[in-house]
Amino acid sequence: MQVLVQSVSCSLDEAFIKMTEPPGKWAQYSQDVGDQSAYVSDISERLSRTFEPIAQYLSKLHYRFFCNKFVQAFVTRFISEIYKCKKISEQGAQQLLLDTSLIKTSLLEAPVVASKGRQMPTAYSNYVLREMGRAETMLKVLSSPAVDSNTLSAMLGEGDSADVERLLALRAAGDGEVPDFSPRDEASSADTFSSMNAVLGAGRSNMQSMADTRKQQQAKTSEDLKNLSKDVKKRLFSGFPGGKSRT
Repeated sequence: MQVLVQSVSCSLDEAFIKMTEPPGKWAQYSQDVGDQSAYVSDISERLSRTFEPIAQYLSKLHYRFFCNKFVQAFVTRFISEIYKCKKISEQGAQQLLLDTSLIKTSLLEAPVVASKGRQMPTAYSNYVLREMGRAETMLKVLSSPAVDSNTLSAMLGEGDSADVERLLALRAAGDGEVPDFSPRDEASSADTFSSMNAVLGAGRSNMQSMADTRKQQQAKTSEDLKNLSKDVKKRLFSGFPGGKSRT
């Protein structure tokens, strides 16, 4: 399973290179948000091509186990690739947000199409929606003109201050440079942040409520995945002497 997952992951290397290069691509992005980026088409095509023979030669149970392991590795890498973009403008984040939504759809559909229509367990779908939703939340933050660290923490629902600062560090100004948040005038700076907090204050309670609900859903989905994994292992090893696989 590890070799299969790594093999499919390596087949996406060129697509992710297109996503992150050339340097400064997303910081200076100025095109209208519309069609999906080229790397998205590459990822979708690769997933369809590589999943089909795997679905053909693995049992239903082994195939589902593979899909679970692959999507976990993919989401981790995808978020890492976002950070490799270094700086992302508001417009660039909007395009990446669209791309992320399309990739999420591919992750949901590719395993089903490759297995000739066999549906994946609900736990798989929930995992894709939740974890790719994390990437979408990150990009929504980057595409927003003004979001402070408290609001960001409520939106993410997890992580420490270092995670928040790391995400905010991705934000780039319209010219591709990092915005200067250092106050030039203490009084005007205080007024600016006071106004910002007044605008955002009304929505913070709702965001916190959404974060609490998200945590509850995350806990339930994690438990579903654990139960599914236990069931998969139990079935894989049942019927063999000593409960061990012959291989």
